[in-house]
Amino acid sequence: MSNPTLNAVAIDVVGQYGLASKHLVNAYRLGTQRVVAQINDRYTSMIKSPSLPMVDESIRSSILSAYAQLTGFFVGGVTRATEQADVAIDKITDTTAQGIKRLGNVGDRFEAMIGKPVVETMTKINMPAAQLSLQIAGQVVEGSKRLVERVAAVEKAMAATVVSATTEAKARGKRAAA
Repeated sequence: MSNPTLNAVAIDVVGQYGLASKHLVNAYRLGTQRVVAQINDRYTSMIKSPSLPMVDESIRSSILSAYAQLTGFFVGGVTRATEQADVAIDKITDTTAQGIKRLGNVGDRFEAMIGKPVVETMTKINMPAAQLSLQIAGQVVEGSKRLVERVAAVEKAMAATVVSATTEAKARGKRAAA
């Protein structure tokens, strides 16, 4: 950007906030999936535990099947809602950018009426605030991106812990049986 216009900076700001919004929607989706997976694991282990002696295997499988359908419905709803949120963010961002472009065209007519020096002076006065807004938007995007990466990293770490715990439990079972 050698000589950015206020319109170009405003459109970039809108785009940055749209991207940050998408990051937050993604973090919500990942976080919800993670919570449901944790609850699912605990519920499944409770149902499968021998501490429920009056529940036979057919009842357990029916309960688990119904529970899987319920959690699938919930996770599917969250997925659909986040997809719709992404579409809405795209529409809002595009509509806002188009509005800024149309306003820029009005600015050209305004420049013709009052003169180019006045418009250039107004641009010079307002450009630092516009640039600061763009920098803040960039930081918001980076923060939201780190949030998504953190949620995803925690999810990967939890999956590794579950695999490790399962492997360890199987090894203990083999040692106890031997």
